[in-house]
Amino acid sequence: MKSLIFICMIFFTAFSAADEIPPPPPLVTLEGEVLETKNVSIYTYLHLKTGKGETWAAVSRAKLAKGDHVAIEKAMVLHDFKSPSLNRTFKTIYFGNLTDSGKGAAAVPSAK
Repeated sequence: MKSLIFICMIFFTAFSAADEIPPPPPLVTLEGEVLETKNVSIYTYLHLKTGKGETWAAVSRAKLAKGDHVAIEKAMVLHDFKSPSLNRTFKTIYFGNLTDSGKGAAAVPSAK
């Protein structure tokens, strides 16, 4: 009987602890104009001007230029992210994937 109570306690503890794990942050889509790029080994950091202001994002290495319009999907926000490659801490940065413009390019040319 004591064994059964012990097993029930472990089972209950495991499930109650699982309820305490916070859900992952929601994924978002960002769109904006590229203000600046910084390429490192496998990422391209993008300083973007969006409809909600300026922000930073990181995507798989891509050939982008100032003035390009990009859309980044499935982006997850990170706070106080330390980039050893840039020797910099970003207060807020989004990591995601560039959307395909349908022409095989990662960036959508800006309307100038």
